[in-house]
This record gives sequence, structure tokens and C-alpha cells, in this order.
Amino acid sequence: MSKLKNRNWLYILISTLGAVLVWWGTSRGAGVGGDATIYMTSAKNFAEGIGLGIIGADGAFRLVPYFPPFYPIFLSVFSLFHLDLVMVARVVNTILIAATIYLVLRASDQVIKDWRYTAALGLLLAVSPVLNPAFSWVMSEPLSILLGTASLILCLQVIKKPKHNNLFYFSAILAGFSTLTRYGAIVYTATACMLLLIFLNGKFAQRLRQSMIYGLIALCPVMIWAVVDMLLTNSISSRSVHGLEGMGARIVSFFINLKSVLLFWLIPDSWILTPFYPQILNTILSIVFVTLIIIGSWFLFKKSKIDQHLKLFGTALMLFFILYVLMTFVISLVTYPPITIGTRMFSPMYLMAFWLIALILYQISVAVKGRQWLYRATLAVSIVLVFWSGWRGIRIVQDNHQTGLGFQSIAWQESDLIDYVNDLPEDQGLVTNEEMAVLFIAERNAYPFAEIYYDKPVDVFTMYGEGQDVNVSETQFRDHGAYLVLFDSIYSQFEGMYAEKSEQRLQILTNGLDLIYQGNDGCIYQYALSIEEK
Repeated sequence: MSKLKNRNWLYILISTLGAVLVWWGTSRGAGVGGDATIYMTSAKNFAEGIGLGIIGADGAFRLVPYFPPFYPIFLSVFSLFHLDLVMVARVVNTILIAATIYLVLRASDQVIKDWRYTAALGLLLAVSPVLNPAFSWVMSEPLSILLGTASLILCLQVIKKPKHNNLFYFSAILAGFSTLTRYGAIVYTATACMLLLIFLNGKFAQRLRQSMIYGLIALCPVMIWAVVDMLLTNSISSRSVHGLEGMGARIVSFFINLKSVLLFWLIPDSWILTPFYPQILNTILSIVFVTLIIIGSWFLFKKSKIDQHLKLFGTALMLFFILYVLMTFVISLVTYPPITIGTRMFSPMYLMAFWLIALILYQISVAVKGRQWLYRATLAVSIVLVFWSGWRGIRIVQDNHQTGLGFQSIAWQESDLIDYVNDLPEDQGLVTNEEMAVLFIAERNAYPFAEIYYDKPVDVFTMYGEGQDVNVSETQFRDHGAYLVLFDSIYSQFEGMYAEKSEQRLQILTNGLDLIYQGNDGCIYQYALSIEEK
């Protein structure tokens, strides 16, 4: 018993390390970007009785777009007490990463009998260059990951001890709220349903019934929200279905982005973008990494004498890994606007992948324990992974600590354009390519620069306000005196749309407009009176 107690204190210390690093990295505040601004604005509006959404520059209310509702609802509870939601998110995320790591360690303690492998897993997660940034932003991933991980652990307990009905329902409810926090978390529910169908004791009909009950309970919250969303917006998550046109390009784009995500799990970002070695080695590394996970899983599952609970855990993690890739692949192909295939989106899969790697290394150590050098080799691999991840992760935390994240960064907080906007009269209309930055920092509603907002390149380049298909934002700029606030990020935004023609597009866009102000991070324009007179 004392041995278990000592390990428990070790797990608490490791979990605390993860929390300390998140807290240190967010010293300038939890990261805020466009999505985070929508979350917090929606939370404030919901707390004030306006509704769960944002109010545009035209005064029209819009239901929270693209996102499930639970995270802004969660934040709205704190908004009722007029608390700073950025600080709330920082405190909550610090607690969430500690709780997530602790849950993983305690669950692993049941199947990994050598505490050194469990401790190595915990340390790897605590210093992770993937998880730490994911838990450093005002985003839904931290809450969703904790809820989903807890639901999967409880589901495994139900399979081990089927008579625990309370755990069955609690697991399904947690999975449901995880999905209501982030749609991609539906993979937790899918994984649990498959595990119940395959491993639960009883006849197939009984297993199928329990699996369906679990799925219905877990999907109930998000189905209710889907009905509400459909009634109010005539769409699900404000997204539409893609046609077949461009399907091939989307498939290629998905796997290119997925390769970058997997590589970031293993090597620094600079090695991915501009490696000091042949680029082909990165492709080989990503293929080898996935292949090793598959081979290691086969080794884990093929052993007839393996602890069945360990095999069950390994199956759950591998299932999650596969289903997560399939889910993101399908969604990226069939929905518009396209989802962002990035490191933060795949942070739940990262957790499961390295948890699976820890189980594989432990099982290898058990199988070769008679050969001490092989046994030590598995421990050495675990230690190397920890130190390599720690070297990368702590550098990222240090950079975040010094410069800040998103709109909380020094660059945004010292923006000349934002300072100029702050001095404008409140009734002065604005059109900008950084709508959410203006909303969060300057607390001003602005019309979006629609060309990049809808990601629809124009065929004929014209000056802003003079296009053939003038939208609401351009009308406000041309006819009602709104300022066009273009941050320097317009260069990268145009580059993604026009490639080598991006400079030409920007030049024609602003040629002939009155330059009102030029700052260190962009320019502000107004429609020229001479053009109106013409």
C-alpha cells in the first residue's frame, strides 16, 4: 500500500510540473486568437442574455459559428461574475492539464507494472511541445481532452467490471459533453462504442445493445444542439457540403498537412520547414514513425500471454488513433469552410499515440526481461523521448513566456494600427482583415474583409470598392466612409490565395485609395473623394 501511495505522490508531482509549465508559458495571458475571441464574446453575450453568439458591425446577432456550444457556455458561468475570461482560461487550463496527466498516470498504473515507464510517460506529457501549447490557449481542446480521456478510461473500467452501471452512464455522459465541447471529440464515443461491442462480456446482441445505448446517451447533447443550430441557421455548424470538384487536391493537401503534424511530434518546426538535410528524410521519418507504431501494436496484441487489461488498453488507444485520422480525413474532404489540419487539432491523437508507445515499450521490456541489455534499451528509449521532448517543449514555453501568444503577444499589444483605431470615434465604421484582433484588443466591431474571410479569390483585380460584385463591407467603405484597416498579415493571407500574384493583388487593391495612416504593422485607407466625384 505504501508503495502505491509513494507512486501516487510521484504522479501528483509530475502532473504539477505540467501545470507549472503551462502557467509559466502563459505569463502574458492565455493565448487568444480569432476562435478564442468568438468563444469569449459568445460567453459574455450569453451571460448578458443576448444569446450564444456574436454581434456583427451591422448590429445583427449571429449564433456562435462553426463551434459546438459547451465551451462558451462553460465560460459564461464565470462571465456572470464579471471575471476576466482570459485569466479564467489560464487558471482552468492549468488545472486541466494537471488533471489530464494525473488521470493518464493512474490509469496506466493499472496495466504498467514498472513505475519507471509510467513516470516516463507522465514526464513526456508534462514537457510535451504539443500538449503544452494546446493547453495554453483560450480554446476548447483542454476541456474536451480531459472529458474525453476520462470517458474512455471509465469505459475500460466498465468492460473490466461490467456490473458497474453507474460508471457506464457517467462515461457516456462525459463523452457526450466532450463532443459538445469540440465536434472532433466524437471519436471518444466511437472508440468506446467499438470497445463495448468487441470486448464486453455477453452475447453479441447484448454487446450491441449496450454499445448502442452508450452511443445514444453520448450523442444526445450534440443532437439537441444540431437541431437548434439547424432551426436557427439552416446548417450544421454553419458549414456546407463540398462538391466533388477539387477532391483530389483536398486529399493531397490533407496528407501533406498530416505529415507536418506527425513530424512536429518528433522534430522542431524549423527542421520541417527548412531542414539542414534532404527534405525526403522528413517524409521517410513520418512513414517510419507510423510503421513502428503499427508494428509495435502488432507485437503488443499478438502475445497470447499478455495481460488482457493491457491488451484492452492498447486496443483502445490504437482504435482512437485510426478513427481520429479517418474522422479528420472525411471532414476535410466534404465540408466547407475547410477545417485547419494543425498540431492543436491533433493534440488528442498525440496523447493517445504516445500513451500507446509507452505500453509498447513496457510490453517489450516484459518480453525481453531475461536479456538485460534489451530491457535497458527500452528504458533508454523512454528516457531519450522525455529529454528530447523536454528540450523542445521547454524552449517553446520559454518563447511563449517572453513574447506572449496570439493577440496577447507583444507585437499585437504594441500595434500602431490598434492604437490608431482606439483613438477613432466609436461610430466610425471599420473594415479589416483582422476582425477578431480589432474586436478583442480595441473592443470594436468591424466588417470583415470578405475576400479572405470567405476564401474566394477574385478573377479580375480591382481597387477596393470598385469590384463588379460589391459586398456589404465594400459598400460601407465606399458609400459610408468606413476605414479599411489592413494589417501586414494581408500579405500571407493573399499568398495563400494568389501565390505569386499576391503582391499584384495588394497593389491594385489599394492603388488610388487615400492613405490615412501608415504604422509599423499595416496601413489604413479611405475611399478617395476624387473617385466619388468621377
